[in-house]
Amino acid sequence: MNDLAEKNLREQEVNYQLTYRYNYLKQKTEQSTKRLQMLQERHKFMTSNLEKQLQTQSEKAIQIDLETKKLVKDIERQTADVEDKSVRLEKIDNELETIKKAKFDDQIEVLERKLMQTERQRSEFATRLETLHTQWTCKLQIHVTDISS
Repeated sequence: MNDLAEKNLREQEVNYQLTYRYNYLKQKTEQSTKRLQMLQERHKFMTSNLEKQLQTQSEKAIQIDLETKKLVKDIERQTADVEDKSVRLEKIDNELETIKKAKFDDQIEVLERKLMQTERQRSEFATRLETLHTQWTCKLQIHVTDISS
């Protein structure tokens, strides 16, 4: 009987150890499963967030491209205006020389005023053109920086 009691105690000890190990492994499995679910949710969120950022940057790039094309057309138009004004200024200069030769002092003063006004306009257009160029260069650099980051 003593042998049976010892054998029973050993079996109970083995059973206890196996139950303990089973519960320990079950707990670790549950923790790992929860951790895996958390990581999957985090991955899903980060992927979704990245896709949204890419979409936003793509839309901004398209918008900047359209604005750039529009500004290029505007700059071309303003360049043509500057050329036209330069031609007019040259004509006025030629007329001024003709008038000076004819010694028409009153007409000289009027043409000089026109010349100064046209020169001012040309200068303003040149300044505006440079400002627009600088602004769009900065905007393009900011957008490229945004896309890079």
